[in-house]
Amino acid sequence: MQNKPKVTGLSFDIFAIAGFLILLPIAIGFVTNLANTNSEEYISINTEYQEELYEDSICFDPNLGINDKLLLEWTDKGTNMTPAYHYVEQTTPGSDDYIYSSIWDDSDPKYERMIGGCPSQQVPLDDKLFLYGQDDHFYLPFQYNQGLIPNYHGYIGYSGTDFSFNVTNNLFKHLDDSKDLSSIKLSFVEIGTGYDCDNEIFKEVSFDGEITLMDSYSSKKYTGFSNSQINSYFVPFDPLYSQTSFCVIGIDAEFDFTPIESIEINDIFRDYDNLSANVRLYNFDIDNYTYTAPVGQFSPQIPFTGDDYFGMSFEIAYVDNVRTNFFLSGGTLVMGVLLFLLAIANTQYWNPVINFFKPKEA
Repeated sequence: MQNKPKVTGLSFDIFAIAGFLILLPIAIGFVTNLANTNSEEYISINTEYQEELYEDSICFDPNLGINDKLLLEWTDKGTNMTPAYHYVEQTTPGSDDYIYSSIWDDSDPKYERMIGGCPSQQVPLDDKLFLYGQDDHFYLPFQYNQGLIPNYHGYIGYSGTDFSFNVTNNLFKHLDDSKDLSSIKLSFVEIGTGYDCDNEIFKEVSFDGEITLMDSYSSKKYTGFSNSQINSYFVPFDPLYSQTSFCVIGIDAEFDFTPIESIEINDIFRDYDNLSANVRLYNFDIDNYTYTAPVGQFSPQIPFTGDDYFGMSFEIAYVDNVRTNFFLSGGTLVMGVLLFLLAIANTQYWNPVINFFKPKEA
Protein backbone atom coordinates (compact mmCIF):
# COMPACT_ATOMS: atom_id res chain seq x y z
CA MET A 1 0.00 0.00 0.00
CA GLN A 2 2.94 2.29 0.60
CA ASN A 3 3.67 2.49 -3.13
CA LYS A 4 0.18 3.71 -3.99
CA PRO A 5 0.21 7.24 -5.50
CA LYS A 6 -0.99 10.01 -3.19
CA VAL A 7 -3.15 11.46 -5.94
CA THR A 8 -3.72 10.08 -9.38
CA GLY A 9 -3.46 12.23 -12.48
CA LEU A 10 -7.24 12.32 -12.85
CA SER A 11 -7.67 13.27 -9.19
CA PHE A 12 -5.18 16.10 -9.54
CA ASP A 13 -7.07 17.40 -12.57
CA ILE A 14 -10.28 17.41 -10.54
CA PHE A 15 -8.61 19.30 -7.70
CA ALA A 16 -7.08 21.74 -10.19
CA ILE A 17 -10.45 22.41 -11.87
CA ALA A 18 -12.15 22.85 -8.50
CA GLY A 19 -9.43 25.28 -7.40
CA PHE A 20 -9.77 27.15 -10.69
CA LEU A 21 -13.55 27.53 -10.33
CA ILE A 22 -13.30 28.67 -6.72
CA LEU A 23 -10.20 30.86 -6.77
CA LEU A 24 -10.65 32.63 -10.12
CA PRO A 25 -13.89 34.52 -9.21
CA ILE A 26 -12.35 35.46 -5.85
CA ALA A 27 -9.21 36.74 -7.55
CA ILE A 28 -11.20 38.73 -10.13
CA GLY A 29 -13.35 40.27 -7.39
CA PHE A 30 -10.24 41.18 -5.39
CA VAL A 31 -8.54 42.89 -8.34
CA THR A 32 -11.75 44.75 -9.28
CA ASN A 33 -12.33 45.96 -5.72
CA LEU A 34 -8.70 47.05 -5.49
CA ALA A 35 -9.19 49.18 -8.61
CA ASN A 36 -12.45 50.56 -7.20
CA THR A 37 -10.64 51.93 -4.12
CA ASN A 38 -8.97 54.44 -6.41
CA SER A 39 -12.14 56.59 -6.63
CA GLU A 40 -11.93 60.10 -5.20
CA GLU A 41 -14.47 61.95 -3.04
CA TYR A 42 -17.56 63.55 -4.59
CA ILE A 43 -17.35 67.17 -5.75
CA SER A 44 -20.56 69.21 -6.02
CA ILE A 45 -20.34 70.90 -9.42
CA ASN A 46 -23.03 73.48 -8.70
CA THR A 47 -21.32 74.35 -5.39
CA GLU A 48 -17.77 74.54 -6.76
CA TYR A 49 -18.81 76.46 -9.88
CA GLN A 50 -21.61 78.62 -8.53
CA GLU A 51 -20.13 81.84 -9.89
CA GLU A 52 -19.57 80.32 -13.33
CA LEU A 53 -23.17 79.14 -13.42
CA TYR A 54 -24.46 82.61 -12.57
CA GLU A 55 -22.20 84.30 -15.12
CA ASP A 56 -22.54 81.73 -17.90
CA SER A 57 -22.81 83.30 -21.35
CA ILE A 58 -25.93 81.22 -22.06
CA CYS A 59 -27.79 83.54 -19.71
CA PHE A 60 -27.09 86.51 -21.96
CA ASP A 61 -27.40 85.06 -25.46
CA PRO A 62 -30.73 86.26 -26.93
CA ASN A 63 -30.44 83.74 -29.79
CA LEU A 64 -30.78 80.73 -27.51
CA GLY A 65 -34.19 79.17 -26.96
CA ILE A 66 -35.63 78.08 -23.62
CA ASN A 67 -34.37 74.52 -23.95
CA ASP A 68 -30.84 75.69 -24.77
CA LYS A 69 -30.67 77.43 -21.39
CA LEU A 70 -31.67 74.44 -19.26
CA LEU A 71 -29.56 72.47 -16.81
CA LEU A 72 -32.17 69.72 -16.38
CA GLU A 73 -35.07 69.08 -18.73
CA TRP A 74 -37.91 66.58 -18.49
CA THR A 75 -38.27 63.82 -21.04
CA ASP A 76 -40.85 61.78 -19.09
CA LYS A 77 -42.69 63.16 -16.04
CA GLY A 78 -44.16 59.79 -15.11
CA THR A 79 -47.72 58.54 -15.02
CA ASN A 80 -50.24 59.71 -12.47
CA MET A 81 -51.37 57.14 -9.91
CA THR A 82 -54.97 57.96 -10.86
CA PRO A 83 -56.17 58.33 -14.47
CA ALA A 84 -56.22 62.11 -14.15
CA TYR A 85 -55.71 65.01 -11.79
CA HIS A 86 -58.61 65.48 -9.39
CA TYR A 87 -60.13 68.49 -7.74
CA VAL A 88 -59.16 68.10 -4.07
CA GLU A 89 -62.70 68.48 -2.72
CA GLN A 90 -63.99 65.62 -4.85
CA THR A 91 -64.98 62.83 -2.45
CA THR A 92 -67.51 60.75 -4.37
CA PRO A 93 -65.84 57.58 -5.77
CA GLY A 94 -66.27 57.33 -9.50
CA SER A 95 -67.45 60.91 -9.87
CA ASP A 96 -66.16 62.72 -12.96
CA ASP A 97 -66.71 66.22 -11.56
CA TYR A 98 -63.61 68.41 -11.74
CA ILE A 99 -61.37 65.78 -13.32
CA TYR A 100 -58.62 67.30 -15.41
CA SER A 101 -56.43 65.64 -17.97
CA SER A 102 -52.63 65.68 -17.95
CA ILE A 103 -51.01 69.09 -18.19
CA TRP A 104 -48.13 67.85 -20.35
CA ASP A 105 -48.01 69.91 -23.52
CA ASP A 106 -45.41 68.85 -26.10
CA SER A 107 -45.92 72.04 -28.05
CA ASP A 108 -44.87 74.30 -25.16
CA PRO A 109 -41.17 74.14 -24.15
CA LYS A 110 -41.83 75.51 -20.66
CA TYR A 111 -43.30 72.14 -19.69
CA GLU A 112 -39.89 70.53 -20.29
CA ARG A 113 -38.20 72.92 -17.88
CA MET A 114 -36.87 71.23 -14.76
CA ILE A 115 -33.95 73.50 -13.79
CA GLY A 116 -33.02 76.60 -15.76
CA GLY A 117 -29.50 77.21 -17.05
CA CYS A 118 -29.41 80.65 -15.45
CA PRO A 119 -30.17 79.93 -11.79
CA SER A 120 -31.99 82.73 -10.04
CA GLN A 121 -31.40 81.16 -6.65
CA GLN A 122 -29.28 78.48 -4.99
CA VAL A 123 -30.42 77.02 -1.68
CA PRO A 124 -27.73 76.36 0.98
CA LEU A 125 -28.24 73.12 2.92
CA ASP A 126 -25.42 71.75 5.07
CA ASP A 127 -22.15 72.22 3.13
CA LYS A 128 -23.70 72.24 -0.35
CA LEU A 129 -25.73 74.55 -2.52
CA PHE A 130 -28.80 73.15 -4.25
CA LEU A 131 -30.06 74.47 -7.57
CA TYR A 132 -33.64 75.72 -7.54
CA GLY A 133 -35.84 73.50 -9.69
CA GLN A 134 -39.51 73.22 -10.62
CA ASP A 135 -41.40 70.15 -9.48
CA ASP A 136 -43.07 67.67 -11.77
CA HIS A 137 -46.47 69.39 -11.79
CA PHE A 138 -45.32 72.95 -11.29
CA TYR A 139 -47.57 74.28 -14.05
CA LEU A 140 -50.75 72.84 -12.56
CA PRO A 141 -51.20 75.88 -10.26
CA PHE A 142 -49.95 77.99 -13.18
CA GLN A 143 -52.93 76.80 -15.20
CA TYR A 144 -55.19 77.69 -12.29
CA ASN A 145 -53.73 81.20 -12.17
CA GLN A 146 -54.48 81.52 -15.88
CA GLY A 147 -58.12 80.62 -15.18
CA LEU A 148 -57.82 77.27 -17.00
CA ILE A 149 -58.68 75.14 -13.92
CA PRO A 150 -61.57 76.37 -11.80
CA ASN A 151 -61.54 75.84 -8.04
CA TYR A 152 -58.04 74.36 -7.97
CA HIS A 153 -56.87 73.88 -4.35
CA GLY A 154 -53.73 71.83 -4.79
CA TYR A 155 -52.27 68.76 -6.46
CA ILE A 156 -53.18 65.48 -4.73
CA GLY A 157 -51.89 62.98 -7.26
CA TYR A 158 -48.75 60.88 -7.41
CA SER A 159 -46.66 60.59 -10.52
CA GLY A 160 -45.98 56.89 -10.72
CA THR A 161 -42.73 54.94 -10.69
CA ASP A 162 -40.87 55.87 -13.88
CA PHE A 163 -39.24 59.23 -14.68
CA SER A 164 -36.55 60.43 -17.07
CA PHE A 165 -34.78 63.73 -17.69
CA ASN A 166 -31.69 65.16 -19.35
CA VAL A 167 -28.69 66.60 -17.53
CA THR A 168 -27.46 69.03 -20.18
CA ASN A 169 -23.95 70.01 -21.18
CA ASN A 170 -24.54 73.33 -19.40
CA LEU A 171 -23.65 71.37 -16.23
CA PHE A 172 -21.23 68.81 -17.68
CA LYS A 173 -19.03 71.45 -19.29
CA HIS A 174 -17.82 72.52 -15.83
CA LEU A 175 -16.20 69.12 -15.25
CA ASP A 176 -12.40 68.77 -15.26
CA ASP A 177 -11.42 67.41 -18.70
CA SER A 178 -8.09 66.15 -17.36
CA LYS A 179 -9.81 63.66 -15.02
CA ASP A 180 -11.86 60.55 -15.65
CA LEU A 181 -15.33 59.83 -14.28
CA SER A 182 -15.78 57.31 -11.51
CA SER A 183 -19.30 58.15 -10.34
CA ILE A 184 -22.20 60.57 -10.82
CA LYS A 185 -24.63 61.47 -8.03
CA LEU A 186 -27.81 63.50 -8.27
CA SER A 187 -29.31 64.61 -4.95
CA PHE A 188 -32.88 65.91 -4.83
CA VAL A 189 -34.45 67.62 -1.81
CA GLU A 190 -37.91 69.04 -1.11
CA ILE A 191 -36.94 72.50 0.12
CA GLY A 192 -40.35 73.77 1.22
CA THR A 193 -40.73 72.08 4.61
CA GLY A 194 -38.39 70.85 7.36
CA TYR A 195 -39.26 68.10 9.84
CA ASP A 196 -37.96 66.48 12.97
CA CYS A 197 -35.63 63.77 11.69
CA ASP A 198 -37.60 60.91 13.27
CA ASN A 199 -40.90 62.07 11.75
CA GLU A 200 -42.94 59.23 10.28
CA ILE A 201 -43.13 61.07 6.97
CA PHE A 202 -39.68 59.68 6.13
CA LYS A 203 -39.96 56.27 4.46
CA GLU A 204 -37.76 53.58 2.98
CA VAL A 205 -37.52 54.27 -0.76
CA SER A 206 -35.94 51.95 -3.31
CA PHE A 207 -35.59 52.45 -7.05
CA ASP A 208 -33.50 51.46 -10.07
CA GLY A 209 -31.59 53.70 -12.42
CA GLU A 210 -29.91 53.85 -15.78
CA ILE A 211 -27.88 56.58 -17.43
CA THR A 212 -27.03 57.25 -21.06
CA LEU A 213 -23.98 59.45 -21.67
CA MET A 214 -23.88 61.20 -25.03
CA ASP A 215 -22.17 63.86 -27.07
CA SER A 216 -22.39 64.94 -30.71
CA TYR A 217 -20.81 61.71 -31.95
CA SER A 218 -21.43 58.87 -29.50
CA SER A 219 -23.72 57.56 -26.79
CA LYS A 220 -23.39 54.79 -24.25
CA LYS A 221 -26.01 53.42 -21.85
CA TYR A 222 -25.15 52.00 -18.42
CA THR A 223 -27.77 50.01 -16.51
CA GLY A 224 -28.15 47.91 -13.38
CA PHE A 225 -27.95 50.67 -10.75
CA SER A 226 -30.06 50.15 -7.62
CA ASN A 227 -30.69 52.54 -4.74
CA SER A 228 -32.31 51.94 -1.36
CA GLN A 229 -32.46 54.62 1.33
CA ILE A 230 -34.54 56.57 3.81
CA ASN A 231 -35.81 59.61 1.93
CA SER A 232 -34.39 62.24 4.27
CA TYR A 233 -31.58 64.78 4.09
CA PHE A 234 -30.08 66.08 7.33
CA VAL A 235 -29.53 69.83 7.69
CA PRO A 236 -27.33 70.63 10.73
CA PHE A 237 -27.41 73.76 12.85
CA ASP A 238 -25.85 76.69 11.04
CA PRO A 239 -25.95 80.23 12.53
CA LEU A 240 -26.12 81.73 9.03
CA TYR A 241 -28.91 79.61 7.58
CA SER A 242 -30.51 77.34 10.16
CA GLN A 243 -31.16 78.03 13.84
CA THR A 244 -31.69 74.34 14.56
CA SER A 245 -30.98 71.00 12.93
CA PHE A 246 -33.77 69.32 10.96
CA CYS A 247 -34.42 67.01 8.01
CA VAL A 248 -36.07 67.51 4.65
CA ILE A 249 -37.36 64.91 2.22
CA GLY A 250 -34.60 63.92 -0.18
CA ILE A 251 -33.20 61.09 -2.31
CA ASP A 252 -29.81 60.35 -3.87
CA ALA A 253 -29.47 58.70 -7.28
CA GLU A 254 -25.93 57.30 -7.63
CA PHE A 255 -24.33 55.92 -10.77
CA ASP A 256 -21.12 54.26 -9.59
CA PHE A 257 -19.17 52.99 -12.58
CA THR A 258 -16.86 49.98 -12.49
CA PRO A 259 -13.16 50.54 -13.33
CA ILE A 260 -13.73 48.97 -16.75
CA GLU A 261 -16.65 51.35 -17.39
CA SER A 262 -14.59 54.36 -16.28
CA ILE A 263 -11.87 53.42 -18.76
CA GLU A 264 -14.52 52.93 -21.47
CA ILE A 265 -16.07 56.35 -20.77
CA ASN A 266 -12.64 57.93 -21.05
CA ASP A 267 -12.07 56.22 -24.40
CA ILE A 268 -15.46 57.22 -25.85
CA PHE A 269 -15.77 60.79 -24.54
CA ARG A 270 -12.53 62.74 -24.78
CA ASP A 271 -13.81 65.92 -23.16
CA TYR A 272 -16.91 67.05 -21.27
CA ASP A 273 -17.75 70.30 -23.06
CA ASN A 274 -20.42 68.64 -25.18
CA LEU A 275 -21.30 65.79 -22.86
CA SER A 276 -24.84 65.33 -21.55
CA ALA A 277 -26.77 62.50 -19.95
CA ASN A 278 -30.26 61.08 -20.03
CA VAL A 279 -31.19 59.73 -16.59
CA ARG A 280 -34.00 57.27 -15.98
CA LEU A 281 -35.20 56.52 -12.43
CA TYR A 282 -37.81 53.78 -12.24
CA ASN A 283 -39.34 50.92 -10.20
CA PHE A 284 -39.92 53.23 -7.25
CA ASP A 285 -41.10 51.36 -4.17
CA ILE A 286 -42.05 53.48 -1.15
CA ASP A 287 -42.53 51.69 2.16
CA ASN A 288 -46.09 52.10 3.49
CA TYR A 289 -46.79 55.14 1.29
CA THR A 290 -49.99 56.95 2.22
CA TYR A 291 -51.22 60.45 1.45
CA THR A 292 -52.49 62.11 4.64
CA ALA A 293 -51.21 65.69 4.42
CA PRO A 294 -53.77 68.53 4.39
CA VAL A 295 -54.38 70.44 1.21
CA GLY A 296 -51.61 72.90 0.51
CA GLN A 297 -49.13 71.04 2.73
CA PHE A 298 -48.34 68.12 0.47
CA SER A 299 -44.72 66.95 0.76
CA PRO A 300 -44.09 64.36 -1.95
CA GLN A 301 -42.07 61.27 -1.00
CA ILE A 302 -40.07 61.82 -4.20
CA PRO A 303 -38.91 65.47 -4.14
CA PHE A 304 -39.57 66.28 -7.79
CA THR A 305 -43.17 65.01 -7.95
CA GLY A 306 -45.02 67.86 -6.22
CA ASP A 307 -46.32 71.12 -7.66
CA ASP A 308 -43.89 73.58 -6.11
CA TYR A 309 -40.07 73.68 -5.99
CA PHE A 310 -37.22 71.29 -5.23
CA GLY A 311 -33.43 71.53 -4.92
CA MET A 312 -30.82 69.51 -6.85
CA SER A 313 -27.10 68.94 -6.38
CA PHE A 314 -24.99 67.51 -9.23
CA GLU A 315 -21.91 65.72 -7.93
CA ILE A 316 -18.98 64.02 -9.62
CA ALA A 317 -16.29 61.64 -8.37
CA TYR A 318 -13.15 61.29 -10.46
CA VAL A 319 -10.71 58.38 -10.72
CA ASP A 320 -7.00 58.18 -11.53
CA ASN A 321 -7.02 55.88 -14.54
CA VAL A 322 -3.23 55.48 -14.51
CA ARG A 323 -3.43 53.80 -11.12
CA THR A 324 -6.59 51.92 -12.09
CA ASN A 325 -4.85 50.51 -15.16
CA PHE A 326 -1.89 49.54 -12.96
CA PHE A 327 -4.13 47.61 -10.56
CA LEU A 328 -6.05 45.92 -13.36
CA SER A 329 -2.99 45.10 -15.49
CA GLY A 330 -0.89 44.00 -12.54
CA GLY A 331 -3.67 41.88 -11.09
CA THR A 332 -4.38 40.31 -14.47
CA LEU A 333 -0.68 39.51 -14.91
CA VAL A 334 -0.48 37.81 -11.52
CA MET A 335 -3.64 35.79 -12.22
CA GLY A 336 -2.24 34.80 -15.63
CA VAL A 337 1.01 33.55 -14.10
CA LEU A 338 -0.83 31.54 -11.45
CA LEU A 339 -3.16 29.99 -14.03
CA PHE A 340 -0.16 29.10 -16.20
CA LEU A 341 1.53 27.39 -13.27
CA LEU A 342 -1.70 25.56 -12.49
CA ALA A 343 -1.99 24.41 -16.10
CA ILE A 344 1.49 22.82 -16.16
CA ALA A 345 1.49 21.62 -12.55
CA ASN A 346 0.62 18.03 -13.47
CA THR A 347 2.73 17.76 -16.61
CA GLN A 348 6.23 16.46 -17.13
CA TYR A 349 7.50 20.01 -17.47
CA TRP A 350 7.31 20.74 -13.76
CA ASN A 351 9.25 18.09 -11.94
CA PRO A 352 8.74 19.36 -8.35
CA VAL A 353 5.00 18.90 -8.62
CA ILE A 354 5.28 15.62 -10.47
CA ASN A 355 7.72 14.29 -7.92
CA PHE A 356 5.48 15.32 -5.03
CA PHE A 357 2.62 13.23 -6.35
CA LYS A 358 4.75 10.24 -7.34
CA PRO A 359 4.72 7.19 -5.01
CA LYS A 360 7.67 6.99 -2.69
CA GLU A 361 10.26 4.31 -3.29
CA ALA A 362 10.20 1.37 -0.89
